[in-house]
Amino acid sequence: MKTQALVNTVLRFSELASALGSRLGTLEINPLMVTVDGVAAADAVVSFVEA
Repeated sequence: MKTQALVNTVLRFSELASALGSRLGTLEINPLMVTVDGVAAADAVVSFVEA
């Protein structure tokens, strides 16, 4: 089910953000697409704040 694949992706993305905690500056997927094969990210950005 594609809906479950999308939910799982968003949950895992949220878990990643939580695990990175205060080190995380930016975390984004744009666009995140639901396709006939599942979920695909065309681009992702991760940046960190300086300690």
